[in-house]
Amino acid sequence: MRELFPFLPPQGPIPPEFHTECGDGPFVKCGVCAEELALRVGYSIVKEHRWDRCIFEFAICFDCSDDLSGCLSEDSEAKLREWFGHSELGGASDACTFCGVEAATLERLSTRIICRGDDWIAGPEVCCGDCEATIESLLSKETKGDYEDWFKEHIPGLPTSDIDLEALLTRL
Repeated sequence: MRELFPFLPPQGPIPPEFHTECGDGPFVKCGVCAEELALRVGYSIVKEHRWDRCIFEFAICFDCSDDLSGCLSEDSEAKLREWFGHSELGGASDACTFCGVEAATLERLSTRIICRGDDWIAGPEVCCGDCEATIESLLSKETKGDYEDWFKEHIPGLPTSDIDLEALLTRL
């Protein structure tokens, strides 16, 4: 589907809830390569929330996301493809995309949108903590180790204690 993103029409400007909490306005640079997002083919913005508080936010260009995807073992990729194919409901941004649980009832959730330049082109996708735990359980030991190595190499000092990064960033 990624190859279709350049052809998807804009949904509008990036919603304020997907602007960075660390400044004014939208994200400007990829959190991995530091390239300007406006110059990239596309990028994802992910945010992890605990109740009403954003505890983690990240913008990643498609090139860096593809690099991260290279960490998936064949086994992990097959399991994820099957799970995403059978559980994705889509629809409302006020419920988990994968199980339908209302977002307002969740203690923990993550959100993601796909952007191109200053435009929002797909999403939002909402994922509850239970679905993140399921996603993480589908990852092989090899993939978890490769993800950990990738994070250490590309994003040193990234806090991991409160965030299930493997599950969160698997959806990039």
